[in-house]
Amino acid sequence: MVWDSRAILELIKIGVPILAIGYSYQVFSVADRTLVAWVKGTEAVGHYALAGLAIAAVQSVYLPLGIATYSKANHAYGRSQSLASLVRR
Repeated sequence: MVWDSRAILELIKIGVPILAIGYSYQVFSVADRTLVAWVKGTEAVGHYALAGLAIAAVQSVYLPLGIATYSKANHAYGRSQSLASLVRR
């Protein structure tokens, strides 16, 4: 088995920004609750958490659809190596 160093570097160039964004999202999702607790108190954090639950409910619909679509698009592109395979005519 031989590693394709160009492909690995390309994956790293794509993956590192995605990793940074995901990590930042996690940090800010804790920081915002901490800031609300500090400024408004624990009752406000409870109200804020309810809004977070509503967002999670909406995300539970569109995230799986996005994951499935992305997987199918990757598979189609991987088979043909053409962007035209992603568009129906």
